[in-house]
Amino acid sequence: MLLTIGMIVKNEEKYLRKCLEALQPILKSISSELIIVDTGSTDRTVEIAKEFTDKVLFFEWVNDFSAARNYGLERAKGEWFMAVDADEIFISCDDIINFFKSGEYKQFNSASFSVRNYSNPERTGRYVDFYVPRLTKILPETRYENPVHEKLNTHRPPLRLLKDVADHYGYIKAVSSDKAKRNYEILKKRLDSGEESSSLYRELFESLNADSETREQAYEYLEKGIELCIKTKDDYVLALYHCAISACIADKRYDEALQIYDKYFSLDKEIKNEIRNTDLEIIAFAAIALYSLDRYEEGYGMMTRYFDLYRNIEKNNINTRDILYSYRYMSDEKAFAEMNIYYAMCCTETGRFKDAEESFANYPASTYSDNTEHYLGRINQECSLIKKYDAQKLAAVLSEGGSKLQPELFNALRSAVFAMDAEKRNAVLSELEKAEKLSDQQKKLISIYKGHFSENGTGIMQVIDYIGKFGMDYPDLFMIIQTEGVNPIKYASECDNRTMLTEIGISTISGYLDGLSKLDFSAAAREDILASVEICLVTINGLLKKGVQSAQLLTTAGNLGIKYLEAFGESSIPQEIMAAVTMAEINILRSSRDYRGCIGAVRRLLQLGRNYAPIASAYQNIIKSEMALYMK
Repeated sequence: MLLTIGMIVKNEEKYLRKCLEALQPILKSISSELIIVDTGSTDRTVEIAKEFTDKVLFFEWVNDFSAARNYGLERAKGEWFMAVDADEIFISCDDIINFFKSGEYKQFNSASFSVRNYSNPERTGRYVDFYVPRLTKILPETRYENPVHEKLNTHRPPLRLLKDVADHYGYIKAVSSDKAKRNYEILKKRLDSGEESSSLYRELFESLNADSETREQAYEYLEKGIELCIKTKDDYVLALYHCAISACIADKRYDEALQIYDKYFSLDKEIKNEIRNTDLEIIAFAAIALYSLDRYEEGYGMMTRYFDLYRNIEKNNINTRDILYSYRYMSDEKAFAEMNIYYAMCCTETGRFKDAEESFANYPASTYSDNTEHYLGRINQECSLIKKYDAQKLAAVLSEGGSKLQPELFNALRSAVFAMDAEKRNAVLSELEKAEKLSDQQKKLISIYKGHFSENGTGIMQVIDYIGKFGMDYPDLFMIIQTEGVNPIKYASECDNRTMLTEIGISTISGYLDGLSKLDFSAAAREDILASVEICLVTINGLLKKGVQSAQLLTTAGNLGIKYLEAFGESSIPQEIMAAVTMAEINILRSSRDYRGCIGAVRRLLQLGRNYAPIASAYQNIIKSEMALYMK
């Protein structure tokens, strides 16, 4: 037999079936077996596992992951062993199949595939890839080591990096703190027993860094790991510096991030004497730090260096061994596109308008449509560039024949036009009306703007009517709605597709909260918050009907409800505000794992009205999942 696929499981019914279905192409294509070791499941895990293999074993949990994995490994009949977790679902396994079917495996001792970690269960937004040491040739001495963060002791060169990717759901934010606490207790025992290694210090750092109360102690462990690596000339220090700089960026400690950058590139040549994959990550984080400190000229240079190195690594297929122990936050095409957001602003702020325009053309706002923050960031940066043009220059750029910039800068125009003073706005629109090479869609947009601003505002029915008459899209409509103070609820409820409205609208509302506390509260402010809560609730229900959950919207609605109570007291509270406040209560109770209290709050939400049933049902599912993970 060529391959044994081994797994350990406990209460994994949520993802196990999808995981095992994704493994079927491997099991059917090559001589292989599947061994699943259960460590005490109380749900349907064992039942599901038995549908896929007759080799389901049982092992009494002893707080040691290696012991459980070795129990299955000892019974493996394959020449090679591959470990898979129950919450990892392969997107593709073609390269793994070819590796074995072609006989290529005979040239290697081990192999790694890439695990993709998302921050939410919907698999949206940014992700982090990491090559995991999961495949090894089975030798007499092959074993797993360490009770947590277990590793195969024979995962050694020559090593093959496989192209296949498995989506991983185990470290979504809802469960990461529980896993971190569990891991720390096991790791601390190793440290107390006298073990000292750079990887152990890193694991201790990662287990404590998730909690702000233990973050200072986490950095102490990381510093000890760095000191040990420098003393022993161990290039694992590259991974430790990478952990440090990425954590600094997350904590907005930008000056400290730049100090880490300097230390990294000052390492002794005995440790680092060539281009490494981690170089790209360190440079990217340094560029973000410079941008965040408004050091735009230096940021422009650092980002240019990042782009050059990215292309060099890609062109020459550079894969140095540090890729095996460093997360790849900034090394994929999505990260490359995101860096263009920072790059474009540095170009604009330093007067490199042509470079900014080129970035907008190559990476238009639509590139970032799956990330609201980045989408709005790109729109805002295009607005910043527009504001630096006078009316004639702006009209000329927008109407330039054959320019790839046209659609991208029109995206920015629809935002910027509301911020312009009336004189400049009218001048730009008049210039654009004269242009001969505009697309039909752009001509429609100019017509809408001219008509709209020649009147004294608009009503909700007129706004809705824009859809049929002009094919106007959601961002344009929402800009008008927000600017004119029109209550968007009727519009939202009459739209079949609210995706773009949600992306633009909810972020605008969330941003509005930041400045709300500084305003003089009035009846108008009261209505603003109430309308914002209503649109959140309408949008949440709409998304849930399509099978989409949004943790951001649930949190936003709850925060809005609390703002309303803080500002206007508790007399005559609208039903929508009560619902939002109840949602905030559920979120707080979830964070403290008071699931009994959560269930009571969900019941109160249901009592407020049948229209809150979809939201209550969504919370019930979330609570059920979190309880299962917590009990695990």
